[in-house]
Amino acid sequence: MTMALTLTACELETSTNGDLDGFWLITSIDTLATHGHKELRDSSLTWSFQGRILEIRRAIHQTDEIFICKFEHEGGVVHVFDIYRIKREQEDPKIEDPAPLRSFGINQLDEHFLVATLNADHMVLQSNGLQINFEKY
Repeated sequence: MTMALTLTACELETSTNGDLDGFWLITSIDTLATHGHKELRDSSLTWSFQGRILEIRRAIHQTDEIFICKFEHEGGVVHVFDIYRIKREQEDPKIEDPAPLRSFGINQLDEHFLVATLNADHMVLQSNGLQINFEKY
């Protein structure tokens, strides 16, 4: 009886993100209006999706460029919002200016990306002005 009550009281949260979940390396960013292209494979800029949380960071260096935000993935669109900078020694401040996020392809604090490509190895996200190309890491 106790086991049955315990199982019904707990709700297991499962991800419905499919191939989106995981650790993604930004390989390049293209500017759609000018056809500009910037190679970023060696910059170690990453996005990591899990559940409803997205971590954005430069993976190889200990920097303060670590951000946590919420995201929604519905209808072929990834919506990124509520972005915070991780500060280990103090309270994590909410980002009020998107400037530190631009190198990661985020130009607005509430950003929508069209999922142009998503499979187990590659992802391409498009915002109003950019195309961000990823490889699963």
